[in-house]
Amino acid sequence: MFKKNYQEPIARGKIISGFKQVFTREINRIISRPVYRVITIILPFFSFLIFWLIFSSGVPRNIPVSVYDGDNSQTSRKIIRMLDATALLQVTQRPLNIEQGKKFIHNGQSNALIILPKNLEKDILGGSSPCITNFYNNKNLLIGSLINRDVTRLVKTVSKSIDLSIRQKNNEMTNAAMAHIAPIIIKKHILFNPCLNYFYYLTGTIQPAMLQIFIIIMTIFAFGIELKQGTAQELFEKSENNIIALYLGKLLPYFLIYTLLGLFMNIYLFRVPGFPLRGSLTAITISTILFVLAYQSLGVLIISMTCNLRLALSIAGFYSTTAFAFAGVTFPLTGMPMAAKIWSHILPLTYYIKIFIAQSIKGAPISVSIPDMCYISFFIFAGLCLSYFRMEKILTNEKYWGRL
Repeated sequence: MFKKNYQEPIARGKIISGFKQVFTREINRIISRPVYRVITIILPFFSFLIFWLIFSSGVPRNIPVSVYDGDNSQTSRKIIRMLDATALLQVTQRPLNIEQGKKFIHNGQSNALIILPKNLEKDILGGSSPCITNFYNNKNLLIGSLINRDVTRLVKTVSKSIDLSIRQKNNEMTNAAMAHIAPIIIKKHILFNPCLNYFYYLTGTIQPAMLQIFIIIMTIFAFGIELKQGTAQELFEKSENNIIALYLGKLLPYFLIYTLLGLFMNIYLFRVPGFPLRGSLTAITISTILFVLAYQSLGVLIISMTCNLRLALSIAGFYSTTAFAFAGVTFPLTGMPMAAKIWSHILPLTYYIKIFIAQSIKGAPISVSIPDMCYISFFIFAGLCLSYFRMEKILTNEKYWGRL
């Protein structure tokens, strides 16, 4: 009993001593080596600033379109003015013929060609149904769908306005005329993002998608460079030959930096541009901490399995850069094939984005996000446990040193 009690304080003392030495050594490396500061601080801030500037307007505006006016009547000119008056569209080209309008699209000068046919006003007054044609560039699905939506909505508005005017001229009561124009009315209620603001839709999700790339890359680099430069044995000795002390001392500086970055970016979004926070900030904060730890653990696992800095960075790059496409933001998970769904479920980003959206935009109860927090925690324990014995082996075996 005495021997056991005597050995336990010694073991704890070695862990603490090893942790302090490794932690101090890593802080010195961050301070003395510019590449560490670039990956941990400068690039994450720079990427956040870029995306904030891109999406700060909230919605796309002044998308250039061309309008061919084959009628040149009062009605056609009114439609052109209404198109140009929308926040989304800007009539920048007035081609002399349809072929010239198509060239504007092919040359990238406009994103759509709207054709107002000859005798447009005459056919309307005569009771016919003229056809307005909209050729739009759908190479970019977002821009194409927005143009189609606004043009369709505007033409329907003009059509109803003309129909109402004709009925009123025929002495039909306004209420009766409106009932004939729209016998069935749809009441639409947009939930959570009623302004269709792309700043809300994308910024809060692209931000962690970028951050996870830096976290996993920096974690792999911090361990991999020790193998490449042959300083792994020195690192292990600094930790008093204790892998727990090594993990704590090596990962803690980056954990603190990336956690503070993540929290700062979230709080900035909520406080400055007014990103909605309808749920629990505490849940988002806890999830951010787990999110950073999860990608650090995965980074440790990848470098311990490959023992090769270049290969590990390549695997991490593929794993992290494709994450946003499979996280269910731009394409719903329910519509993905089974292989894509499986891939999305092995990404901590998927669960973090679900938590962030649920707590910020939806205002869901914390209980809704607890299962996703548990999934993120699984990556932490799985990564560290699977790499535990392997890491000690590669740090102390010379055959793993000096690899690219």
